[in-house]
Amino acid sequence: MNIDVLVTDCDTKHGFAIARYLRKKGLNVILQYRNKTNPYFFSLQHKSRLVFNLGRPEHLENFLIYLAQIKPKVVIPVSNLTVKIFSDNRDRIGKITSMLLPDADKLEIAQNKSKTFKYAEELGINCPRTLYDTLGEAGFNEELEKMSYPVVLKYVNYNEKGVFYCNSENEVRSLIKAYNKPHNSPPIIQEYIKGIGVGFYALYKDGKCLNYFMHKRLHEYPVTGGASSFAVSYFSEELKITGLKILNSLKWNGVAMIEFKLTEDNQLYLIEINPKFWGSYELSEKCGISFAYDYYMTALRNEVPVREFKTDIGFRWIFSDVMYYRDRFFNKTSSKQKVKLKVKRVYNDLYFDEPFILIAKFFDMIIRLIFKKRNPHSIPLKYI
Repeated sequence: MNIDVLVTDCDTKHGFAIARYLRKKGLNVILQYRNKTNPYFFSLQHKSRLVFNLGRPEHLENFLIYLAQIKPKVVIPVSNLTVKIFSDNRDRIGKITSMLLPDADKLEIAQNKSKTFKYAEELGINCPRTLYDTLGEAGFNEELEKMSYPVVLKYVNYNEKGVFYCNSENEVRSLIKAYNKPHNSPPIIQEYIKGIGVGFYALYKDGKCLNYFMHKRLHEYPVTGGASSFAVSYFSEELKITGLKILNSLKWNGVAMIEFKLTEDNQLYLIEINPKFWGSYELSEKCGISFAYDYYMTALRNEVPVREFKTDIGFRWIFSDVMYYRDRFFNKTSSKQKVKLKVKRVYNDLYFDEPFILIAKFFDMIIRLIFKKRNPHSIPLKYI
């Protein structure tokens, strides 16, 4: 079988969307899933699929053996974990297929939040006030006492998921005391930045930006900080300059998403660098830039045209947005910053040509509506 591209992590909304749009471009696409229990596995449109949990060493080895057998022209790693795995195995994978990845040291800067903010501070990028040596004693106690609350405690490594909003010094200390991962970098403490989430997205080839995109997050789920459930494309010269400054200095290769908070006084504060495709991927497709197809063409050393994107286009991820409204209903006193944007057209992720996915996602939403915790980050919603 002649396979054009293999897309990983198709159990995520953006992984599946990437595969979906590449298929519409006429490419022969094979999809990798971690298991058979997620809604996207029930696709009627995609018949070529693999099930490998790449986080398990035995699955990874079998995957690499199978990859050598099928020899796709290009592979697109989607998740943070998969990007790291492909980077660690780049010599072996590079002999089989083509992909775009930054240098390992540049990837580490993006994936380790402690290194991200230290690097950005050296560039003169606005960052939240950050305490790094949280497991040490030298000066930490004194600096912690100067922080105003709430603060954000973040695990910093690519293989750790942890964001906690702390409303007192005692909460910070109890979380730090419970942190027991000696082989990882310690968590960081940051001031909480109130504002709207905005993103700068780009595709690079050997330090050169080929195409970029921007959006504002109108809704997030969880509402205490999460992926977009409703976002709108827009243009900001300052966001463009800041995003390019970071990625140009890193001499980036591949895709990246840089997230900022935009405050009420129009100041940008860096939140994180994601060295991967973004959860709101479908919005950029609807605005005229197919980053996945450009990635495919660039990996094959083909030229891609510089594209302009449409602004004021919205995309709503229906099932996540229902969860957003559920949480907002229980937070009627929220002081969330209002976003005034005109929206010319709004798209959504209801795939009527994929009835089994729609049914599975509907039942998944019902279960989450009943059982999903409303406030996973433990911050009083009045702050957001």
